Amino acid sequence: MIDLVCIGDNQTQNVGIKGGAVQCLRVHDRRKADTHHALGLHEQSRCKRDVFCSLKRKNFWVSKSLWHIVFREELSFNISAMDIATYAAEAGIEADHWWFVGRRALFSNIIRKFKLPPDADILDVGTSTGTNLRLLRDLGFTRITGVDRSPMAIQFCANKGLGQVRCGDVCALPFPDASFDLVLATDIIEHVDDDLQALRELRRVVKQGSPILVTVPAFPVLWGLQDEISHHKRRYRLAHLLTKLNNVNLHPQQHFYFNYVLFLPILVARRLMRVFKPRVDSENQINTKWLNRALTVLFRFDVMTAPWLHSPFGVSALVISMRI
Repeated sequence: MIDLVCIGDNQTQNVGIKGGAVQCLRVHDRRKADTHHALGLHEQSRCKRDVFCSLKRKNFWVSKSLWHIVFREELSFNISAMDIATYAAEAGIEADHWWFVGRRALFSNIIRKFKLPPDADILDVGTSTGTNLRLLRDLGFTRITGVDRSPMAIQFCANKGLGQVRCGDVCALPFPDASFDLVLATDIIEHVDDDLQALRELRRVVKQGSPILVTVPAFPVLWGLQDEISHHKRRYRLAHLLTKLNNVNLHPQQHFYFNYVLFLPILVARRLMRVFKPRVDSENQINTKWLNRALTVLFRFDVMTAPWLHSPFGVSALVISMRI
């Protein structure tokens, strides 16, 4: 018997597979039918095999990794079809999508300046599908620890060969005090209700005088589809974030907005999306090869200049702080 989760309309039920037969249980709640519609599923109950096939039709990265996650023996978890689509979409594009490539370039330049030895203990909080783990591996670090609360994200990282990731919550990290020489929390604290507690935990696990790199989505006016599917609680202004860091005795060393060049186009695009409501599961799907190449060049310029230009606006904000 292999445990599987049968997805109804934002509900889950366990089903069993024996001899290759899939036994799906009907789910009667139709209040969240948009989840199925977004994946191209029909009104009747669907199991994860149907989600897999739908993702494949939409050219998501599904290969063995998603198949293993969906049908892994003895693994079942409470996750919506939309969440599966979001993780699958990110896993398929994070290696070469302009936003991920440019952001890794920004983080690489910053981390190199810390002059950490290859055996430094580094924690990536909220690994998602592994973009920071890829970055740290490429920089030559050998003692990298990841933590994420999602079993699906953890499995994606494992199947992509990015190392082991522990299951844990940013508000209650499963590590002793002062364990790490560097902590990354990139686009994490906006996901939790108590972001002050999350910052306290980051401070607790980092060593005295060691850096914490935090990024967050900036400016509430930019709220859009990506915030909703990512389950964001808020977007920040830099001044607000700096106040929170000081409140938990983290001393900001450097801070700036980035992705400032595309601030206005993204603002306009998100306003238009509110009006026309295109059927996409993620803003990252709105891309083509030539557009990706152009935006990669543009965003590389952005992240090269943002640390010293100090634009008064940007799609994201970055702060490097120290434990005091």
